[in-house]
Amino acid sequence: MLLIGTRFNVSNMFTPTERPPFTWGHLCLENCAVKCQTDCIDRVTGECPPLPTDYTMLFVLLTWPLTIIPVTCISYLIVCFHRSLVVELEEEYDEILLQ
Repeated sequence: MLLIGTRFNVSNMFTPTERPPFTWGHLCLENCAVKCQTDCIDRVTGECPPLPTDYTMLFVLLTWPLTIIPVTCISYLIVCFHRSLVVELEEEYDEILLQ
């Protein structure tokens, strides 16, 4: 199952007795002890949990050069080949006109 670019709700995977020590609400970015007490405080230690990591953007940032470099090289080769064909055809056309 592919989960890239999707949000994943861990709390739906557990029954009420098997819930993880904390779940995430939409206001848990800062001062979660005040904003969403029951939703994101670690029930064992009483501390705010760390922010979830979204690896999708990191993946995009690290892999875009692997995509852009070959595309640039291929397009450069296409343009150069096309120009060489145009020059060759112009030379042949000039020879035909001179005869």
